[in-house]
Amino acid sequence: MKSVNQSASDKFRREQEIAHALAAMRKAAKDAHKRAAQCGHKIPVSQDGKVVWIDPITDL
Repeated sequence: MKSVNQSASDKFRREQEIAHALAAMRKAAKDAHKRAAQCGHKIPVSQDGKVVWIDPITDL
């Protein structure tokens, strides 16, 4: 049986891992947006439950 401190430590570690994963996903999205703008490509996004393509320079 785990102690209360171990459970709190495990929870903290999981929360940190989630925070790091979210930060990495935000950075990847930002990099993809930048690259799409540089290449003149549009970006697919979800709006009102539908996929629409937006211009990364003018629409965001």
